[in-house]
Amino acid sequence: MFFGGAADVDRWRWVAAHAEPGTVRTLDAGSGLGALSFHAANLGNDVVAISFIPEANRKARSRAKILGFENIKFIDGDLRALDQMAPSLGQFDQIYCVEVIEHVIRDDKLVRDLAALLKPNGKLLLSTPYKFHRPISDEKISEVEDGGHVRFGYTGEELRRLLEANGLEVISEELITGFVCQQIDNVFRSLKRWTNRDFAWVVSFPLRIFQVLDEPMSRLTGWPSLSIAMVAKKRSGAVRSRLRGEEALFLANGGPHRYARAD
Repeated sequence: MFFGGAADVDRWRWVAAHAEPGTVRTLDAGSGLGALSFHAANLGNDVVAISFIPEANRKARSRAKILGFENIKFIDGDLRALDQMAPSLGQFDQIYCVEVIEHVIRDDKLVRDLAALLKPNGKLLLSTPYKFHRPISDEKISEVEDGGHVRFGYTGEELRRLLEANGLEVISEELITGFVCQQIDNVFRSLKRWTNRDFAWVVSFPLRIFQVLDEPMSRLTGWPSLSIAMVAKKRSGAVRSRLRGEEALFLANGGPHRYARAD
């Protein structure tokens, strides 16, 4: 994770704040190189990690072996066909779906399939770009599922509606990654485009000392956060939202800065 960008660190910290420790079953849906899977395994979870990129899974398996994690199963799979995989996966106590849903056109199906894999009272930890964020370096939207983003982002209301329609009650929501972290990532992405990932990481890493200024600088500049992150719990029967008016709260608190709210 720490070989990624500043935003990756923010997401890791958010997951760490909400993840369940101990002998629970965790699905890392869209696991990439496995950073969040390693975190869950380190907490004692029994982890299933799904990525549609076989090479990413190969690297993740190799790293898991080096780190001594035997409680992670890496699966080559397409989340768009998660319902077909479900019988072999079983049920989970928690699911991570971090910066994934924006890549999938049928986001409603993906959330429905994820909810179906949760045990009653199981938790979904989901983050995705915030609809009002400023474009970052190399960001582009595609009309087809070519690995890029198929939508710019979600408002809090849009994301809550999507989760609640599939039997999930939002219990916590947060805006993460503000002005400073976005500027660090813009440097990282620009360098990576012209050089390579390793060089870009080495050059941009020292800038992370300024991440402590992320929240105050976001408030000062009115800079919108990059991602919106929600924790939702699976409930039986109809779900009634108790979280409304996210954009009103957003403006009432002085504009686009990080905030957290939980029931």
